[in-house]
Amino acid sequence: MKVFLNSFRKLPLAMIACLIILGGALGGQLIASSLLSALKVAKQNSFPIKTMVPGFQVVEFKQDDRNIRMVMLNNYAKNITAYVLTTTRADTPGYILTQRKDFIIANREADRVIQPGTKTIFEGEIDGPAETHDLTIRAVVFDDLTSDGDQEYADQVLDKRHGRQLLLDEALPRLQKFTRAAIESGASGKGAFSAQLEETKEFLTSLASKKLMDASADTTFGYKAEADELRLSLEQIDKDFQSGDPQRVKFRTALFEKQFGNLRNRLQIRK
Repeated sequence: MKVFLNSFRKLPLAMIACLIILGGALGGQLIASSLLSALKVAKQNSFPIKTMVPGFQVVEFKQDDRNIRMVMLNNYAKNITAYVLTTTRADTPGYILTQRKDFIIANREADRVIQPGTKTIFEGEIDGPAETHDLTIRAVVFDDLTSDGDQEYADQVLDKRHGRQLLLDEALPRLQKFTRAAIESGASGKGAFSAQLEETKEFLTSLASKKLMDASADTTFGYKAEADELRLSLEQIDKDFQSGDPQRVKFRTALFEKQFGNLRNRLQIRK
């Protein structure tokens, strides 16, 4: 049966469809079922994928209804720290969905990259029939800050990192003051801890609404996004504080300090 299926996978789709009809008409349910499976595999491999990054190769692709899964191989001699994909629709002029995967931002505790010769998996959804979509791998960014592909999309990644770097540089003294006090006291002085926590959250809120002079839209986005993420982390610390668990507050605050410190060290911006 495996040999039978493999031979049919190589046939044109139109011929496979005709044979399915013929198989069904002759009452060959097993044959028709096998041919339908072959047709499904062929359809999965027909999703249109373009690339502007020749060294970042799609080695496996699967589509299940509107869910897609791609396995991509780094054929470059450098570590990849980010990549950018876009999806357009033939039936919707002007439609473009940009998806960025930046390992520097996403993995605050681990130094994850796509090393040369290794693979990464992208999983996502499409919002309509596959035949109307066109997916393009636009750019990759390497750990030495160089890139390949469409420079505009690579710049978007670097500008967002720049914004986060600016925010962390500005907020670091206030954040360290809060975390050091929280870890040392374990929120034992409830009144003082609560006041300092609220002051730090208000400080981050003010930064999120700050206007950056001479900054690109992506730099501004990264700046505000980092302020919002830090504030959400403080909200979680506040919940632990309200639950009356000083040790949990210590643990959560130490983790928070490790994460923003590690991210600040890993962020790379153009000189």
